[in-house]
Amino acid sequence: MSFGKSDGTNVTVLFKNIYYFKENSLEKGYIFIEKGRIKEVGKKPSYEHELSNLVYDFEYKAVAYHGFSYIFNPRNYPCRGFTDTCHYIGEENELKNYIMASINEMIQFGMTLPILHYNSSNDLQLIRGIRNILKIEIAVFNGDTIELLNTNSLNQVILDKKDLCNEDVVDNKCMVLYSKYTLAPHIMLHRILSKVDLGRAYKLLTSGYRILNISNGYIDVGEKADIIIYLLEDFKKPLYVKEPLSLITRGYKPDLVVVNGEILFEKGYNYLINERELLNKISSAI
Repeated sequence: MSFGKSDGTNVTVLFKNIYYFKENSLEKGYIFIEKGRIKEVGKKPSYEHELSNLVYDFEYKAVAYHGFSYIFNPRNYPCRGFTDTCHYIGEENELKNYIMASINEMIQFGMTLPILHYNSSNDLQLIRGIRNILKIEIAVFNGDTIELLNTNSLNQVILDKKDLCNEDVVDNKCMVLYSKYTLAPHIMLHRILSKVDLGRAYKLLTSGYRILNISNGYIDVGEKADIIIYLLEDFKKPLYVKEPLSLITRGYKPDLVVVNGEILFEKGYNYLINERELLNKISSAI
């Protein structure tokens, strides 16, 4: 898979002999992807499914979850992992690097629908330019409204301050997570689990999909094929059937990240970004 290729919606993908997290339950069987969506799930794939463009047989040594989505301001990228006390003053021309790095890191960690907070029209122009080069779906937030880039008003939602929660303030009423300084979902989970249970925390990690009317946030037929997969071959990544979501909290990056049916990261290999080539493209296009 080469850098800059199409979005992969014409590619069929079969993940077989895999565990997957459906709403409130852990299932085992297969996931069949076509045209960027989950076309079928079940116990045993058909002969036609076996003829997919990409076939992965995990031999029940992998588990799949829906990808995550929450808000992050790329201007805070140099301060990620710190707290509100981090005050970084950088050059304005570095912002495109922060945007690219934020998107790249978010997706590596399983944030398959990044929502980027922008502070100015210049910020938005840079995000649009990078989105058009990467050819992936990105949402933006201006402080009041979340919307998908290059789409219609059906994917636009106006939010009140009470609809937002963050690492420090979270309850059962807020609609979407706004990360002040956390890019990695497992770190976000650890910070909010003292305030809500794991099921609620998982729903918040996938809430961007629901409020934008894109997906229900679970592996299911008809849903967008934004999927993260953890391999279970390593003894350090056990899957507890009674609490399948606990694997997400253990601090490991997903071994495969699938966005819109296309594999963007696989066992540490980055199909999304060739950083030097991307920076050259951005410099000439923006």
